[in-house]
Amino acid sequence: MATDPRQALQEEVGKVLLGMGIRLQTEMMRRISRSAGPVRVKRRRGRGSYTAYTTPSKPGEYLRLRTGFLRARIAYQPTTPEEAGRVGYVQVGYEAGAWYGGWWEVRPDAQRRKGLADLLQEMAPALAGELARVASLSRGL
Repeated sequence: MATDPRQALQEEVGKVLLGMGIRLQTEMMRRISRSAGPVRVKRRRGRGSYTAYTTPSKPGEYLRLRTGFLRARIAYQPTTPEEAGRVGYVQVGYEAGAWYGGWWEVRPDAQRRKGLADLLQEMAPALAGELARVASLSRGL
C-alpha cells in the first residue's frame, strides 16, 4: 500500500480501470458465445460429411460462435492495475489474428454486425458510474 496519497489514488484508479476493461471483455465474450448451429451433413456423393452452420448471425446482431477463435482473441491492455493507473486508460480490442471482428463492425449497414463499439455504448451508463465513484475520491487531493 502506498503512503503517498497521489500514488494511492493512482493505484485505486488503476484497479477500477482494469476492472472496467475486464468487465467489457467478459461481456463481449458472453455476447458472442451464442452458437451458429453447426450440424453435420452427410455428403450426397461419396463418403463423409461436412459442417453446415444453420443459424449464422444476421445484420444488427452480435457475431455467433463457430470455432471460438474470435472470442478467445478479445484482449485488454495494460494487464496490471499499477500500469493502468500510471497510463490512465485500459484498451479493449481484438488481437491481430482476429482482425475480422472489427471488420464486421464497420461493414455497410446491410451487412454490419454489432461489436465492441456497440457494447461500449450499451454499457456506458454503468461504466460512467464507476468513473464518477473514482472521481469523487480524487477531489480530496
